[in-house]
Amino acid sequence: MFILIDWGTLIVIATVIFSNIVLTMLFKLRLSIRFKLLDAKDHRLDFFKNVVKNLKYIKMRAWENFYYYRIY
Repeated sequence: MFILIDWGTLIVIATVIFSNIVLTMLFKLRLSIRFKLLDAKDHRLDFFKNVVKNLKYIKMRAWENFYYYRIY
């Protein structure tokens, strides 16, 4: 009976240590992936802001040309 409890205890301790190591590795991997996703999101938002700003500029130039030709 003592031998079975001893092996059972070793198996439980080994399982806990192994699971802690695996969970730590997964946490670090998830953290690095999350930072990459946030960087990609920042780049998309910057690109979208740039597109909107350029659309405003194009519309402004179109109205400018329209009134320029109308005045002269």
